[in-house]
Amino acid sequence: DCFHEVYVIPGTLLSQITKVSQSEVNTNHHQAVDNLAPVFIATAFSKDGLIEAYEWREREKKPFLIAVQWHPERLNNSKLSNPLGKKFISEVNKFNNLEKQK
Repeated sequence: DCFHEVYVIPGTLLSQITKVSQSEVNTNHHQAVDNLAPVFIATAFSKDGLIEAYEWREREKKPFLIAVQWHPERLNNSKLSNPLGKKFISEVNKFNNLEKQK
């Protein structure tokens, strides 16, 4: 893997979860997001303007969603990936608990 900096947009869910404005991530891709559907908002960018993360534009009454271009599962002790992974697991547990109540 190669690595590069990403810059997180303040006020986004990604920013709230990770509490960082920039961090290093791995890069190992030959494709990327060019145009987002209007229901999404870009939440992190690389130095060259590539979209590195996105989430729902309007989160209310929608399931948890944060899409990232890097591989969080390959980054140990990452300021971005560790909090994101913990939040994902928390959301999975919430979902499982809701399913058990049905």
